[in-house]
Amino acid sequence: MQDIREKWRRTVNERYFRDFSIGVEEEFRDVTAEAQSYWDRLVKHETRDYLWEDLRDVKVTAGLTKNFFRLRQMAIALHTPGSRLEGSEQLSRDVIGALDWVIANRFNVHIDTNGNWWDWEIGVPSALTETILLMSDSLSRQQVEAYLAPVDRFTPDPNTFLNSTPHYPTMVSKGANRVWICRVIALRSLILEDEAKLLQVRDALSPLFEYVTEGEGGFCPDGSFLQHGIPYTGGYGKNLIGSLVTMVRLLDGSPYAVSEMQKERMYEWVYEAYSPLIFRGSCMDMANGREASRHDLQNHEAGHAVIRALLELSIFAPTEHAARIQGMVKYWILQDKSKSFLASTPRYLQDIAVSLLQDEGLPATAPAPRFKMFGSMARAVQQRAEYAFGISMFSKRVAAYESINGENKKGWYTGHGHTSLYNRDLGHYSDGYWPTVDPYRLAGITVTDEPRADSFGNMYRSGECWAGGVQLQELYGSASMALEDYKSGTVEVPLRALKSWFMFEGEIVALGSNICYDGPFQVETIVENRKLNHQGNNQLIVNGVPMPDQPVWSSVLPLTQWMHLQGDNAGDDIGYYFPTTSSLLAKRETRTGRWSEIGNGPDTELFRNYATVWFHHGTTPQNESYAYVILPGITAEEMVRYADEPSVKIIEQSSAAHAVQHTGLGILGVNFWTDQTASAAYLTCTGKASVMANVTDEMVEVAISDPTHENSGTIELELQLEAASIIEHDPQIEVMQLIPAVKLRYHAKATYGGTSKIRLGR
Repeated sequence: MQDIREKWRRTVNERYFRDFSIGVEEEFRDVTAEAQSYWDRLVKHETRDYLWEDLRDVKVTAGLTKNFFRLRQMAIALHTPGSRLEGSEQLSRDVIGALDWVIANRFNVHIDTNGNWWDWEIGVPSALTETILLMSDSLSRQQVEAYLAPVDRFTPDPNTFLNSTPHYPTMVSKGANRVWICRVIALRSLILEDEAKLLQVRDALSPLFEYVTEGEGGFCPDGSFLQHGIPYTGGYGKNLIGSLVTMVRLLDGSPYAVSEMQKERMYEWVYEAYSPLIFRGSCMDMANGREASRHDLQNHEAGHAVIRALLELSIFAPTEHAARIQGMVKYWILQDKSKSFLASTPRYLQDIAVSLLQDEGLPATAPAPRFKMFGSMARAVQQRAEYAFGISMFSKRVAAYESINGENKKGWYTGHGHTSLYNRDLGHYSDGYWPTVDPYRLAGITVTDEPRADSFGNMYRSGECWAGGVQLQELYGSASMALEDYKSGTVEVPLRALKSWFMFEGEIVALGSNICYDGPFQVETIVENRKLNHQGNNQLIVNGVPMPDQPVWSSVLPLTQWMHLQGDNAGDDIGYYFPTTSSLLAKRETRTGRWSEIGNGPDTELFRNYATVWFHHGTTPQNESYAYVILPGITAEEMVRYADEPSVKIIEQSSAAHAVQHTGLGILGVNFWTDQTASAAYLTCTGKASVMANVTDEMVEVAISDPTHENSGTIELELQLEAASIIEHDPQIEVMQLIPAVKLRYHAKATYGGTSKIRLGR
């Protein structure tokens, strides 16, 4: 146990030790300066009523946690070799004196709790146990036990939480909360040499490695991660993997270690949960929950946290996994030109990161081109070398968005079909985007302009079950949702629409139909809302005509067939094709905003330029529709040629089906919206389903899913073509007939929105 404790102590001392210049002198200057600042401002006299002037309000529990964070940072500086504060007897006395005071007055077994349970059970105990670990040589056993007594009160059991509050019953802990609590109790048990409690922690970690089928608090078989009923892979999920990997590494080789089978599950998470959401070092915002509103934790910070965890995982991974993970990590580090990975990497991982960057024998491995449908969390992503395209949806299973603790106050429509396009403009979504973008006009959404109060609709789930999609060859796919907007006091019947996206090779087809609303507000579908350069003069061409490039401009765009928007870098241009000539509205504007307006960030006013394009459906649309194609990376010249000879054809756009055919790839995608028999092209289906088929001279490949997650029976699918043989098929698909037409029976029960597929020879 002493060996584990010493490894943990070294990790704590180096985890918060940033190296901004890869120079020892700057390393020590940075860690010392932060601790010195806290020490200088620490109230030291015996009659004090608080430790720091700015943290005197005892009603703010986040302030209580900050007290302990600061004491931990002072303890780190005290025990960092080479720091100017290393071994300072006066600093040691002041840290211990502050611990004595805060335990006696703010955090003890007799205190009446208030505020956020997280601070009492996780935030304070995490910082306190790490501080005790660092200071243990200067503390008596009596002091240690006194400091840990409130930890035992508020965080007594690794399986539960809400032990600190009388207002809620104790509940089973899940997801990241379970890991954080286990980490607190593990460290407390190492300090006290409590072997029984450590074994309890090991056993409490086991459920984290089990997949959940629906709901929240863990990983689903398709790689989805939910907490609070919200997609949170880059939020709570990044915290889970970061804390869990460290614990697994430190306990490895001891009686408290997790099993090899459980480690294998972690490698699955790397490839199926995290990797599809990382693009050039950033973690796509659609999986970061309310953390998108945190000014200091934008998508590159979230991505780097995930990458650090995967790098640490590679330390103890078997050779084949270690090489694969380190190749991806190397690629992401090198590709992120907007934020230095090494500048925020703890010292104990930094040497490994530098080593793999310098290792000429280790290739930087780009993730393979991929389409990934996260059916259980209603998210879809298509990754290519030059772009990543994401779609955010919600339903009766997955909430539209979360706004708690004063965060994400204007996230109303981030789950309403919001589409996000990441390219080499790596700062697009991280450089002041969220506080300045028009929250009523996020790209991809169909929405009214009804004014919303901050945090309106928090955790809203619609009455619709359809939100999901299907993937073909893990390269192409479709996503779709039956939209039911918020109900409110002014609107008895909410806005409704059927929305689909079909993703091919560099082409994303967006279809909408059955848009219905009885007023009184305006209804719009937002084609694009793109942040522009600092001058706001990215060129916008419509039907071959350049539009005015001044920062403030608006216009009606009648008879629009195509548009082209210049990007900030070569290869970042975006094309838009409209299969049916459309009348659109467009504008450029300079928008202002503050982080404090959407969360708890700074009050500094920010200015950003945007170009917005949208369909206007009026106040009482009845079965309105829209269609457009997004073409990432296309040049203006290529856009002209594409508009003359588009590769995609809309086959059906009705309440029965949305269907698109790609003539070049031979792929047909159909969303069958009804339980009545419906047909599109050569496909006939007897129930609600998402289907994609690829037909060549040699083979027929069909993929099918149930985006409603509610079909407990079967669906029959007929293809008006012949097949000669069965090459392979998933067990959910039953072959009923191959000639003169292919007939398949899909058993949808317990598929949870996942894709089932079959390949037939011709």
